[in-house]
Amino acid sequence: MNPLSRKAVVGYLAATFVAGTLAGGFATRAFFPKVPQRPSRDGGGMGKRMLATFTKELKLSTNQVELCRPIMEAADRDMSETHRENGRRMREAFDRCNAHLLPLLNSEQKILLEDYKKRFADRRREHPPGGPKPGGEPPAPGKP
Repeated sequence: MNPLSRKAVVGYLAATFVAGTLAGGFATRAFFPKVPQRPSRDGGGMGKRMLATFTKELKLSTNQVELCRPIMEAADRDMSETHRENGRRMREAFDRCNAHLLPLLNSEQKILLEDYKKRFADRRREHPPGGPKPGGEPPAPGKP
């Protein structure tokens, strides 16, 4: 029996690694469901998505779709307003929290807190809610 050359051993190891990587990739796609991307919160679109889902799932007729459309649009406006209101209330809660924290912090910590708030605000501007995550898929055409 001939001993394996160094090149053959390296080749076999590389082939094994590649085969394992491919098998792992296929297994991941086959056995783990794709996580749906969070819908955009751009102040609209939820009613359209709901109507499309109901049309498909409930097998709505064309007439039913037209009757449901204003209901879904009203729900969309209500949900958008609720989302804006919740965002406003969250900002107020953070502001109250920070106001209560300030007296407990020394001058260096206050500077660090302001720096943190600035970095957080910058990150929110770069990656708004409902937008693409860093390294993620871009939003649908026509969406910010």
